[in-house]
Amino acid sequence: MDSISRMSKLRKLEITGSEPVFSHDLERKLAAFKTLTKLERIFLPRYSARGEVYEALANLPALREIGTPFRPNNIHQHPGDATPPTKATFFPQLEGLHIDLHEFDSVSLAPLLLDITRVCKSLQRLTIWGSYLLRNPSAPLHHVHLSTLTPILALANLTHLELRHPMSSPGINEAELEDLAAQIPRIRSLRLVTGDFYKLAQRFLTLRALVILAVRCLYLSELELVLDAAADLHTLPLEPPAFHALRSLSLNRSNVKDAQRVAFFLAQMLPCGCMLEANSLLWMDVTKWIPQLVRMRLVTAERVRVLAASS
Repeated sequence: MDSISRMSKLRKLEITGSEPVFSHDLERKLAAFKTLTKLERIFLPRYSARGEVYEALANLPALREIGTPFRPNNIHQHPGDATPPTKATFFPQLEGLHIDLHEFDSVSLAPLLLDITRVCKSLQRLTIWGSYLLRNPSAPLHHVHLSTLTPILALANLTHLELRHPMSSPGINEAELEDLAAQIPRIRSLRLVTGDFYKLAQRFLTLRALVILAVRCLYLSELELVLDAAADLHTLPLEPPAFHALRSLSLNRSNVKDAQRVAFFLAQMLPCGCMLEANSLLWMDVTKWIPQLVRMRLVTAERVRVLAASS
């Protein structure tokens, strides 16, 4: 830290290591932060998030992005340490915030989001993770409901949203997803990964969720969801709307049975070059067929256009 304090032109600082750095270890060295007036991005070590640390960072005029894990017992024993100070000058120019929470549900997450949106008006990228490996196996599964995300809709500049908690149920249906999508039409990256189809009995979103997002979110370039791609296939539109900017679609461990039918459906929606990723052997056939089917669709569309122009 002594050497860091002399790096007055430092723009990015990432403090990592094989061992956790606890709050009191970092707090003793906070004076080093004061000289880093050009620092734009900082990534703190695991378990270091305390109010004193954020107070020191709040005075850095160029800071635009913070990444940090919260210590589990800070959340439960000292809720104030998981909530930024509410003074109006707290990180007014912050553009990116990446938070790793040990465990969260709607009750604990809602106040945190409310404080973030109240004081970080310029926020463009918000990432909230739940620490899957630190979860107590005997603890009950938590639920994150759509209403919990309501505060972030006040962030006019938000273009990247990621909520990832593998051990919670999604708590969102397609009607709610459509309401959310209608309020974030300029979103470019959306990652809502809050469950695992093979571990939870609750019904997930179906492929119709992709139709909703293709219509509502025209600028979407990165999308990650967990879907039930085996349900309600007969209700899907024969000519679904296409994504135009999508470069990456990640479906994780989404359920799928009729690989051929799903591949034909997705090929009508995905633009050429869009990468489809899924963490399941069941999706291998789908990912194999998609590129060829997309090219066939584009060739057919071009032929139709030429014929229409010549007639």
